[in-house]
Amino acid sequence: VNYIKAKCMQRYRDTLICSKVIKEVEPLLQPNLLLDITETQKRREAARNRVPEEIGYVKKGEIIIRSHDIVDEETLQKLHSLQYAENNLYRIQRFRLFFRAQMLLLLLSIVLVLLIDELWKNTYPLSKKRNVVLLLTFIFLLFFRFVRFIDLVYLFPLAAASMVLSMEGGISTGIVYSVFLMGAIYIYNPVENVYTIPLLISGIYGAVLSRKLRSMNDLIKMGIFISILTMFFTLGNELLTGTKTLKLFYHIASALANGGISIVVLVGLLVLFERIFHISTNFTYLELSNLNHPLLRDLSIKAPGTYHHSIMVGNLGEAAAEAIGANDMLARVGGYFHDIGKMERPEYFIENQEGGFNPHDELPPKLSVAILKSHVSEGVELGKKHHLPEPIIKIILEHHGTSLIKPFFEKARDIYDTVQEEDFRYDGPVPSSKESAIIMLADSVEAAVKSVETSGEEEVRKVVEKIFEIKMKENQLDNAGLSITELKTIMDVFVKRLKAARHKRTSYPRVELK
Repeated sequence: VNYIKAKCMQRYRDTLICSKVIKEVEPLLQPNLLLDITETQKRREAARNRVPEEIGYVKKGEIIIRSHDIVDEETLQKLHSLQYAENNLYRIQRFRLFFRAQMLLLLLSIVLVLLIDELWKNTYPLSKKRNVVLLLTFIFLLFFRFVRFIDLVYLFPLAAASMVLSMEGGISTGIVYSVFLMGAIYIYNPVENVYTIPLLISGIYGAVLSRKLRSMNDLIKMGIFISILTMFFTLGNELLTGTKTLKLFYHIASALANGGISIVVLVGLLVLFERIFHISTNFTYLELSNLNHPLLRDLSIKAPGTYHHSIMVGNLGEAAAEAIGANDMLARVGGYFHDIGKMERPEYFIENQEGGFNPHDELPPKLSVAILKSHVSEGVELGKKHHLPEPIIKIILEHHGTSLIKPFFEKARDIYDTVQEEDFRYDGPVPSSKESAIIMLADSVEAAVKSVETSGEEEVRKVVEKIFEIKMKENQLDNAGLSITELKTIMDVFVKRLKAARHKRTSYPRVELK
């Protein structure tokens, strides 16, 4: 049609005439050539199949080209084929390495989570601990990629990672995580052995000393120590490997900066984890140990006897926890807050009673027990209302476990024919951490020793041993993870502290008042 239209315009140069011609002629036109798609595709496939996949072979050990040889077309094809084969092999090898790395990291992660749960005992649920570890690992793997990219690996703040977990889960937890993190780094970012020792030592050192952090000055001192230690081992390693002078200078400088960066990263992580996971640290407990805290001020006014008892329990708990390597700051603050529930009805607790009047004398035993038990639940409510950390809430909840309230149980047996012992036990649960168990024991021995008239070590020890024996017989310490050796150490600390607190003063001449 287009051809006829073009010829018409060429001859007549009249659009109207050409339009009429096309209109008359178009219905009469018949195509003499049709596109057969199926046949076309079939012929294409046949042509493709006639092309050989190989146009030649290269034998094993055959030299494709030597230096300075002229590259002809056949040689060029061989070189292209070699590059193609190497690329395919490289992709397969990379996939295999990636798959192995994933499996190895998964295995390491499973082992780590199991170890962390075993070492980081009972303070937080396993899911929270797992999330903390996974997020920490993700952050530090990214950080390592960055310092590797800028070729300053000694800046990597492994100490910050170990300090975070050590402050929460203990020294063993921090050390285990340092080893795990270096393993994970090797899987994803293989580095020379020269970097391993200084970084790992800085991580272990940070884990060991982080439990003693009490103030910003302690943080600064630790940063300086980590810098000096990392620099010392870095210098030794670099001299042994014969590093060039300029590169040695950069490595020493980055090692010196490691301590400062570790402290900055540590502070940032502590803030992050407190916000996201509500993880409390020694700095949290240090802030709560201020006796001007609203709850402690109220306790000192409403229940002064309980307040002084709690301060003593906190001091006993701190000393005992420090002696066995538990979190002494948590034990101290847990002791301060463990009896805050007594503020609701202070007169029903003997340390707050004056003038010899005891309201329990006029109450049936079951009601007295209900009042005593309520101070635990009310303490938990007060703690949550004032946003106390979860470990302290646990201590408040667990500090009596399922202990028998013996005086009222005996009183009930004298009154009633049938008495269920379970009705006269605290609701529990039993202590689930070393710190919680220490506060339970400190609470009991501090109250019991007050009843001893003499202050001799033998009498105090007998009372303390009796309390420990009762708690063990009642299975109150089964879930706390305390060994017999640790219990013996705690007992010795209690005896020493209680004896010192009960020493007799020198008699002075009586002063006559006029």
